[in-house]
Amino acid sequence: MYQFLNKYGQVAAFGLGLLITIVFFAIALAGADEFNGLSKEAQFQSGILILDCMRQFS
Repeated sequence: MYQFLNKYGQVAAFGLGLLITIVFFAIALAGADEFNGLSKEAQFQSGILILDCMRQFS
């Protein structure tokens, strides 16, 4: 196990990080059309943190 991780650990960590990133973007982009179809008021009421912050400071 040590030899394997010593030889391929950095590549495995990069690959795992890349896989997690791709899965995150796939999930986020899958819901983007539905979210953009909402009215502005419904977007603010959706509970997404950044929109709540924008409402507080605008």
